[in-house]
Amino acid sequence: MRNAIITFLFTAMIVAGLFWFFAFSFDPVRPYSENLANALWFVAMPMFFFGLIAITGANRIFIAMSYTFKNIFKRHRQTYRSYHEYMEAKNAEKDEQETGNSGIATLIISIIYLIIAFILM
Repeated sequence: MRNAIITFLFTAMIVAGLFWFFAFSFDPVRPYSENLANALWFVAMPMFFFGLIAITGANRIFIAMSYTFKNIFKRHRQTYRSYHEYMEAKNAEKDEQETGNSGIATLIISIIYLIIAFILM
């Protein structure tokens, strides 16, 4: 819950900054609702995809890519003999760290922002 509140407050500050940027930089005649919709859209779309990646566990592809690059440049060839050993070590590190599942909170907040942006358009 704490992560959700922090995510919401941080993104609300970004939305406010983008709203101010859109409202006073480009076209001051444009309605404020359209400026707010644009600001919400620009914040919600990356949040949506980051939340989706976190929930589905698609970040494992980035772990596989980092293992491949480390293997190519021989940074840890002596430490890990196979990808399986590398993943076991990564999972052990993850178990030691207490990481909250903020992917669901990020996804929900981004969906709310997207719904508001579509209503305001």
